[in-house]
Amino acid sequence: MKYFCGLIYILCVLPVTAMSPPPDFLNKTIDELLMMQDSTNADTRENATTAIAWHLGQDKASDEKAATNDASLVATIALKAFELLKTDKILQVRLASINLLGQLDYDDWTNTIEMIGYALADKNSLVQIRAIDWLNMTTHKHHEKMPSEAINTLLECLKATADPETLWQAALVAGQIGKDAAPTIPILEKLLHHPNKKVREYAIEALQKLRTT
Repeated sequence: MKYFCGLIYILCVLPVTAMSPPPDFLNKTIDELLMMQDSTNADTRENATTAIAWHLGQDKASDEKAATNDASLVATIALKAFELLKTDKILQVRLASINLLGQLDYDDWTNTIEMIGYALADKNSLVQIRAIDWLNMTTHKHHEKMPSEAINTLLECLKATADPETLWQAALVAGQIGKDAAPTIPILEKLLHHPNKKVREYAIEALQKLRTT
């Protein structure tokens, strides 16, 4: 779990860039990594999921899609990530899973928007925020409207906690969404007086973006 803090930050600030997994996972094939997602060890499940996303990113960058040119394999990757998102009790594994599902859609491997939307009901606000971030990116790319359910969930994330980590990430995503996130403005204005400096800074940034879009 030592990658957790860095994972949270990178997933929110650099959403389209696949994280590089630990070295031991770089030389694994996707088939091997899919099997490792069934491990009883949470670190292994998380790292295997991150490694699959890394492989997809490498294929996308090379414009070859060599490792995943089989449609059935892509479908298996998506379904396995969705299973982990729905059932895994470990936050880091679910975060890695939502990141993989988001990358599958954003990079045009397969449509995973409904799977991503499932995470709006996750019990953890960080997973919800990550899902909202991906929904924003994928719907924007496909010239679709941001689901109102996602904005409502973002509002709840901002209202339901005083946790600085959750609040600054929610504020960040609100700013990235733009005008569709206008309902968050009153809450963001209250966060300007939050005791945490990072929360205040991201609230200021989000309000600036929302008021100029």
